[in-house]
Amino acid sequence: MKPTCSNITFIVSFCFRIFMGRGLRTLLAVSAVALYLCSAYGWSEDMFPDWQSGKIWQIERSRRWYNAPAFDLDSGSQRVISNNRVFFCSLRLGEILLQWSSNLENNETAGVKDKLHKVQCSLYNRGDDGDMDEQQFRTLFESYQEKITKSTGIRKMRSTGPRKAANLRTEVWKWESPRGIILLIAGRSILDRKQERMEYIRLVLLRDRKDVRNGDAGGGKASHLLESVARQEDGTVWIKGIPMVDQGSKGYCVPASVARVFAHYGVTSVDMHTLAALCNTATEGGTSLYSMREALKKISWHFNMTLNTVAEYWQDREKHLAKYDRKAKKENLPPRKHEKSWFEEVDPQAWSDVRSSNQMEVQKWLLKIRSYVNRGVPVLWSVAASEMYCHKDQSIRGGPHMRLIIGYNQKKGTIIFSDSWGKFATRREMKINDAFANTDCLYVLRPR
Repeated sequence: MKPTCSNITFIVSFCFRIFMGRGLRTLLAVSAVALYLCSAYGWSEDMFPDWQSGKIWQIERSRRWYNAPAFDLDSGSQRVISNNRVFFCSLRLGEILLQWSSNLENNETAGVKDKLHKVQCSLYNRGDDGDMDEQQFRTLFESYQEKITKSTGIRKMRSTGPRKAANLRTEVWKWESPRGIILLIAGRSILDRKQERMEYIRLVLLRDRKDVRNGDAGGGKASHLLESVARQEDGTVWIKGIPMVDQGSKGYCVPASVARVFAHYGVTSVDMHTLAALCNTATEGGTSLYSMREALKKISWHFNMTLNTVAEYWQDREKHLAKYDRKAKKENLPPRKHEKSWFEEVDPQAWSDVRSSNQMEVQKWLLKIRSYVNRGVPVLWSVAASEMYCHKDQSIRGGPHMRLIIGYNQKKGTIIFSDSWGKFATRREMKINDAFANTDCLYVLRPR
């Protein structure tokens, strides 16, 4: 992959002329300035020439993508931090997601080279870039269409996406050629009859036509889901290969978790920004605990999914906190002062003991989880305090949070869970009693 900008040649030739005419001291001074500019701004590269020639689909997976760092999210995807240094048709790109696949079922098989089949790029999203008014948004979206049409020489076509929801509207344009398919997608939330909120603009490059159909609901066949269940000799049962979606610093735990479930079912055209717009998710505070179920209802209706409420425990929290207070007084633990959130004031071990004192209830909870995991269905897990039993890990955020339960080990007495925080959070374990104590709700989304 060669830099497309000509400033490299210019700087080299310029420095050479200075060296020939002015001497070594001047050359060193100019070189220092050039190195500073390179380190500060980096060399920008445009993916379009490689897309035009078809070379982009032959690029091998590595730690770099057009001079930008690429991080593994899981065995099938990477996240590229572009920092606006990677372009397509002169469009400055933000975060880039790369989707890789191989001809073998096990992508982790040694010697198997992954093939690139999808590149998804953020051109604008409210979570990272802030709010934008409608006129700016429309002007930007139309300018992107013009640049792609002019660069490719291909006539754009209006493309139909998923059915509209009451508060989400998408506009999709498509450029199709033997070299691949380009999609430009804009999403807006309908807040009321007179007001809309601009949510995102994204660019998607697809290797061939079959990848366009990957966004259709109706994936997640029973045979595929069962094949994703791994059973190990130590008693571990877990769902392998659930794609990672990194929510970053945004409060998008619900949209990110659901996007991961969708990707596991084969619904790959829907990202967390689309789901965040549908859920009306705030970028900082996220989806509140009490609105999670309503958000999931909207998602299930919009994408023709079935939502099952597996368990809800948050309604009885005050009753259990009263039991905790009695235990804390009896064992001389610091009393709650009611100055912070409840989960910041309870002792984790004492709270776990109070909540798991009824082991019949704990085993009933675990049985429900096992029944779904055994079928390859991940469980959406709403927790009261994400750092309560992972407090030694400073990367864990506190407060209401949604994650996925993806497995269990009855011999070890643990459940296996996954957070939407990148590769390091792909697979973690927690004691069953602690996990039960940390549970607000369990939900499952499945294709109809």
